[in-house]
Amino acid sequence: MVFMTDAVCTKPSNRLRQLLAITAATVLATTAAGCTNNDEDAHALDIKTSFYPLQYLTEEIGGENVQVHSLTPPGTDAHSLELSPKTVTEIGNADAVIYLSHFQSAVDEAVDQAKPAHALDVYETARIQPTGNKDTAANPLAGANDPHFWLDASRMADVATQIGDFLGKVDPDNAANYRQRASEVADQMQALNAEMVSGLSQCERDTFIVSHEAFGYLADQVSLKQVGVSGLDPEVAPSPERLKAISKLVKETGAKTIFTEVNVSPKVIEVLAADLGITTDTLDPIATLNDPKKDYPTLMREDLAALQKGLECKP
Repeated sequence: MVFMTDAVCTKPSNRLRQLLAITAATVLATTAAGCTNNDEDAHALDIKTSFYPLQYLTEEIGGENVQVHSLTPPGTDAHSLELSPKTVTEIGNADAVIYLSHFQSAVDEAVDQAKPAHALDVYETARIQPTGNKDTAANPLAGANDPHFWLDASRMADVATQIGDFLGKVDPDNAANYRQRASEVADQMQALNAEMVSGLSQCERDTFIVSHEAFGYLADQVSLKQVGVSGLDPEVAPSPERLKAISKLVKETGAKTIFTEVNVSPKVIEVLAADLGITTDTLDPIATLNDPKKDYPTLMREDLAALQKGLECKP
């Protein structure tokens, strides 16, 4: 009986040892793989940007050395951004934050409160200037600074250079690489700017009407005039007097298109256009990236094509 008991006990013991060995090997392999991935992630800088164009530049310049997240989610209005306490904490824990001050108050307050290790404000380099529209009836923010610098690709080129220098200070070991990539991105932005200017230099009409005045920097480069139904802030509902003024302008200029925008309800513009017997088309202010298959240059070229069609520009 003792012999039989020992024999029975011996066999399960061997199987158990085999199972334990296999399990231990699997755990070790999984742990090793997990550690490797964590190590790789640890080498990438965690960078927050306030909106998409800054994310685009930072990703292009930083490459595999950065992980970049925009604080403005797709499909949202960048002007009225709100941040959760969790996001503010993440800003404080980030390796760096890149933002435009005096645009999104929630971001300004979060940077001031969370005090991230490194923060870059592109305001001066972007050469922010007041809106060209001085009509307070049309634009309650007349005279206010226009934050939409990224719709001028030449300003994006300057900001690219600044971001390259900034990343070099945050991560000195890769400084030369950042500056080289920033130079390449700046050249690409200048080439894109030349394409935009050339494409809008010969148009039948010189005035375009859009939901809100996001395209002033672009218009200034080619002597065009933008007229915003809602001024600088897309959430300001146009008054009846403003809609009458737009109707009059359409008749005076012979405009055939009024431009709606992504992330903003087109209903008011569509009703106005229908009343005037003209069409609508869409422009993208590019503060957010709604389609991950596209990028900043693609969206700029889509805006160019829409403006060329609406203004009947020569190629």
